[in-house]
Amino acid sequence: MGRFKFAARALAALPLVFTLMAALLGSPLAAAQGNAGLDFSLFQGLSSEDREKALQALRNFKSSNPDADFSSANAASRAGSTRPGMRSAPRPVSTAAEATASTELPLFGYELFGGDARNLFSPPANAPVPAEYTIGPGDVLRVQLFGNQNDSLNLPISRDGAVNFPKLGPIQVAGLKFDDVKLLIERRVAHEMIGVQTNITLGPLRGIQVFLLGDVVAPGSYSVNAQATISNALMAGEGVAPSGTLRDIQLKRGGRVIGHLDLYDFLLRGNSGGDARLQSGDVIFVPPAGGRVAISGAVRRPAIYEIRGRLSAAGAIAMAGGTAADARKTQLMLERINGNGQRTLTEINLASEGGAAQSLRDGDRLRVLGATGSVDNRVEVMGHVRYPALYAWTPGLKLSRVLGLAQVKPSVAGVELYPALGLIERSNAVSGLREWRSFDLATVTAGRADERLEAEDRVVILTRNDIDYLGSAPVRAALRGELPSSPEPADLAVPAHAATSDAETRARPATDPALADPGIASGADSATARTEAQKEARKSRPCEGLAEVVKMSDSARALAIRLALNAQEGTSEIKTRAAETSKARQPKTAFDCPELFRTAPTALVFLLEQGVAVLGEARRPGLYPMPSDGSFAQLLQVAGGATDEADTRTLDYYTANQGDEAGLPRFHSVDFASVAGSHSLHAGDIYQLKPGKVLPEVGSVTVAGEVRFPGRYVISRGEHLADLLARAGGLNENAYPYGAVFTRESTRNAEIVSNRRAASDLREALATAATKGAFSQGQGSGGAALLSDVVSRLENTQPVGRIVIEADPMALAANPNLNLLLEPGDVLTIPKRPGAVTVTGQVLNPGS
Repeated sequence: MGRFKFAARALAALPLVFTLMAALLGSPLAAAQGNAGLDFSLFQGLSSEDREKALQALRNFKSSNPDADFSSANAASRAGSTRPGMRSAPRPVSTAAEATASTELPLFGYELFGGDARNLFSPPANAPVPAEYTIGPGDVLRVQLFGNQNDSLNLPISRDGAVNFPKLGPIQVAGLKFDDVKLLIERRVAHEMIGVQTNITLGPLRGIQVFLLGDVVAPGSYSVNAQATISNALMAGEGVAPSGTLRDIQLKRGGRVIGHLDLYDFLLRGNSGGDARLQSGDVIFVPPAGGRVAISGAVRRPAIYEIRGRLSAAGAIAMAGGTAADARKTQLMLERINGNGQRTLTEINLASEGGAAQSLRDGDRLRVLGATGSVDNRVEVMGHVRYPALYAWTPGLKLSRVLGLAQVKPSVAGVELYPALGLIERSNAVSGLREWRSFDLATVTAGRADERLEAEDRVVILTRNDIDYLGSAPVRAALRGELPSSPEPADLAVPAHAATSDAETRARPATDPALADPGIASGADSATARTEAQKEARKSRPCEGLAEVVKMSDSARALAIRLALNAQEGTSEIKTRAAETSKARQPKTAFDCPELFRTAPTALVFLLEQGVAVLGEARRPGLYPMPSDGSFAQLLQVAGGATDEADTRTLDYYTANQGDEAGLPRFHSVDFASVAGSHSLHAGDIYQLKPGKVLPEVGSVTVAGEVRFPGRYVISRGEHLADLLARAGGLNENAYPYGAVFTRESTRNAEIVSNRRAASDLREALATAATKGAFSQGQGSGGAALLSDVVSRLENTQPVGRIVIEADPMALAANPNLNLLLEPGDVLTIPKRPGAVTVTGQVLNPGS
C-alpha cells in the first residue's frame, strides 16, 4: 500500500516537473506567468519530499542537456530545495574598499547565510504556541471535552474565519489572539454545555505567504510557517546578496514600513528584538548596502563592515572585536580616497582622543599595525647547555647570570665541553654588522671574571666536536676555495614532511591575515615535527659555515690557517688513542656539519681566525681557538698536556709577529719554562713540542736460519747488524755466514722503479727504431720481438731487494764499516754450512 501511495504522488508531480522544465527552457507559459508566480503555483501543493524529487529530476535533466538555459534555477531552489550550502554566485563588490580588500578580507555577516543556515534557523514545528499568536484560516484547534461529556475534536478554521463547534455553532475566531480564543470557547462551553470542561490546544500551524524582495540571493514569494520571523524568511531565500544591506532590512505590511531589522545587532550584540513575526502578505525588502569600510591588521575580526550613520575609528575597532594583543594602538593607518579620486594615507593614534574620534566614511581602509614578531629585550644561549633558550635582557645583565640560568653542561661520553673559550655574537653599533667576540669560559664560570651583555646578544658554548671540525677535510677544502656541490638525489634522505617550503609553513589564513603568526605552529607536536624536518632538510645541503670560509679563502689569513693545519697533518705518526678517536669523529663530507655552523655560519670563520696550533708531543695536538688574553699554559691544558716523551726544556715557536733579518717569520727555539709562564698567545701561532729522548724505531726485523734464537725483533734507532746477531744469541756451529741472504723493502722498491725506467727507455728506443725503418720487412722482426719480450719481463719481474753483506761477527768486529745499519722490515736468513763441493766446467768428470 505504501508503494502505491508513493507511485501515485510521483505521477501526480510529473506534470508539474515537465511544466517547470518548459518554463525554465523559455516556454511561452513561463514568459506569461513570470518566475515568481510560476514558482509558487508549481510547488504550493507539494510536500517537501515531492518538491525535492521534482528538483532532482530537473538536475538530472540539466546534466543530460548541458545546452539548456537554466537561468531560473534559483527560483526552483527557493521554492523548496533544502540542499545545504546552495548559494548563487555573489554579485560584484560595490565599493572601492571592497574592490581593494576582496582578495584578503571577507564581507562581515554574510557567512551567516551559508551552509546549513536554512535548517538551523527554520522555526521549530513542535514549539509551544505563544499567547499572542493570531488565529487565522488554516489553523486547527484541538479541543478536549471532559466531565459530563468526553470527546476530542479537531476544528479547522474556515476561510471566513469561523470554527464550527458541535452543539454551539460557528464561532468567529479569525484575527483573535490564541489566549482570547481559548477564553471565548471556554466561556461558551461553560455557559451552554452544563458540566463540561475544555482543554484547548493548537494543531499544525498554517502556512503563510510572504514576499522577499530587494538585494537577496533568491527573491520571490515563499510559503513559511505562521511563526516565522524576518530572519526565517531570509534564510528561506538563501540570505542577503553581497550587494544588500544587513543594517536596515525593512518589514512592510499594507504598504507601510512597520519594522526594521539590523542584523549587526544580532551578530555583534546578540539582540534579536527587531526580528518581528510575519503575517500573510508581508513584504521583506532588502535595500542596497550603505557605506562600507575595511578593517584589517591586528584586530580580532578583520573584515569589511557596513557603516550606518557616523562611525569613529574607536567604534570601528570595537565592531571588529577590538585590537589584538600585539596591536600597536599608537599607529593606525587610514587609507582614504580624496576628492581627486586618489588614495591617501593618514596615520592615526588610537590612544589619543582625536585619533579615537576620527570619523570614517565609505571606502576607507583602516589597518591596525601589529608588533614585530621578534622580542627586543632578549639574549639567546645555545650550544652545550642544559636549557638553550631566549632569556630576558635588562640593563646591567651579566654573562655569569645568564650562564647560571642556562646551566653549562659538563663533559659526558661522546660530547665534551670546550672550556677554554665561549662566543658572544653582538651587533656593531657603527657598521650594524653582527660580529663575534670571545670570552674565557673557565674564568667566568669560576667567578673570576664577568662582563655585561647587551640586548640581542647570542652566547654560544662550544664542544670538542665543534673544535675538531676546524681541522676536518671539508674545512681544509673550503680554505682552498673549494665548495662541494649538492649531493645526488639518492643521497638526500629528506622526509616527505621536510619538503614543505618556508612560504607554505608561514602561510596565513585568508579570513584572518593579521592574526596568523608565522612563528607559532598549530600545536607543540607540529612545531617540534617542523623543527626536526627543517634540520633534516638542512643536512641535505653543504654546511653553511663552509660557504663563509670560501669567501675568505683568498686572504693571507686563510694561508696562515692552512699553514697551521698542514703542520698539524705532518706531525709524528705516534698518536694517542684520544687523538685517533678525535680524528675518527671528524666528518668526511661537507654535508656532515655541527649544527652550530649551520645556525651561526660566521662562527666557523671566527674560530679559525682565533686558532692557535699545538703540534708534536701533545696528547691531543690540533688547532685550538683561544681567547685574546689566553696563555700557553691554558693552550697546553686544552691540548691534554705534554706527553711523557716531550722535551720540557725547549720548544719550537712560530708567530707572524717575529721574523728574521729579512722580515720573514721563522720557527724559534725558546725556553719552555718562560713560555709556560707569562707568555701570551696570538692568533695564528704554532707551538711544536719536541721529543726529549731517543725513541725506538717504529718497526721490527726478522732473523731466520742458523742463529740460536731466530724470530722477530723490535729494533731501536741506530741499531746495526752485529747488534742484531748478538741479540739473536750469535751463530750456531752449523751456520754459514758467507751465504747469508739479506733483503730490504726499500731496496726492492728501488729495483722496481729502476726496472720500470729501463723498460720505458727500451720501449721508446724500440719505437724510434721502428719509425726509422731499422726493422725492414722480413728482416729484424725477430729482434723486435726479442726486445718486446725483454720490456715485458722488466715490467713484470718482482725483485727481491737483496743486499750483499758481511754476516760473520768476527769480520764485522774487525771492520766496523761493514756493519750495516738496520731498517724496519729487514729480513736476514743464515743458511747451513754446505757439506759438498761442486766442480763444473772443462773437467773430465763434473759433479759434487
